[in-house]
Amino acid sequence: MITVNLLPYELRPIKRTPLPYILSGATFILAVAVIAIVFLKNISDIAGATRTLNEHKAELNRLQPVVEDYNAITQKKLKLAEQVQTINEIASDRIIWSRQLYNLNRLALENMWYDEIDVSLKPFTETHLVFNERTKQEEMVTERIDRQVLTLSGYVVPGKDGQASVSPFTLRTEKDSEFSELFQLELSTFKDTLFEEVGVREFKLEYVIRRGGSEDD
Repeated sequence: MITVNLLPYELRPIKRTPLPYILSGATFILAVAVIAIVFLKNISDIAGATRTLNEHKAELNRLQPVVEDYNAITQKKLKLAEQVQTINEIASDRIIWSRQLYNLNRLALENMWYDEIDVSLKPFTETHLVFNERTKQEEMVTERIDRQVLTLSGYVVPGKDGQASVSPFTLRTEKDSEFSELFQLELSTFKDTLFEEVGVREFKLEYVIRRGGSEDD
């Protein structure tokens, strides 16, 4: 049987190939497969990271006592450092009186002796400029300040030159760099008197301590 298609060519139905549909379907399936692979890989990576995190947490828990001990030691070290700094600051402002007693003995004259060595506070007045906020001018202000004073009392007998003078001792103290660094002669008084029927010169010397110092052995 012979079939003749009398329709014009442009009106005849086009026979389409299934190849584009097959390629589209294959591409879709491939994309889904790739997404699935990436998804599974991400899940695997997350699971691995979770295992590592759990292992680190477990290890941290095991080491927690060590960490606490380390933190405690660190805090103790910081406190000790602060204490050492405080001690150094205090020590730098302290006077080692055993050393100063040695200096007093070293500087003493052969014909003198100490009757009393005393350290006490004595009031002084100081005048300095202070800016007055109300008048916007500097004004002289006098204030009372307590300072430590080293008081030396004793006697001097006539020396080889026949003089009972304490001046050579005060000159020694002024010229001695170690002693004069800490002490400055403020007041000196003298009185001729008898000591066990021997003519002597009684003296009293007051030295201002240049820096604050607590008594130390």
